[in-house]
Amino acid sequence: MSRFSTRSPKPPKPHPALEGPQLQAVADLFAVLSEPTRLRILQHLQLGPASVGALCEALQIKQANASKQLGILSAAGVVERAQDGNRAGLCDHSAAHKLYFRMQ
Repeated sequence: MSRFSTRSPKPPKPHPALEGPQLQAVADLFAVLSEPTRLRILQHLQLGPASVGALCEALQIKQANASKQLGILSAAGVVERAQDGNRAGLCDHSAAHKLYFRMQ
């Protein structure tokens, strides 16, 4: 008698298909995550809130590029500005980073 089953494993149940606005929201999120600098920013924000200057220094990117990418991430709702006294910083508050880091 073989110790291996000859029956095929049961396939997983398919998820319901996305339609209309849901499908567009997922496509928009993937478009936002398609730029490596944005992913590096999200990776850095995993450590905690950071100012634009701190991001530029840590990631070795120019302030103009950081601001552009942060504007795109912010408009998509992936990062938000956080105020701490007189300092403004950015923090990652979305599920987008969970999706990205789970795929690694």
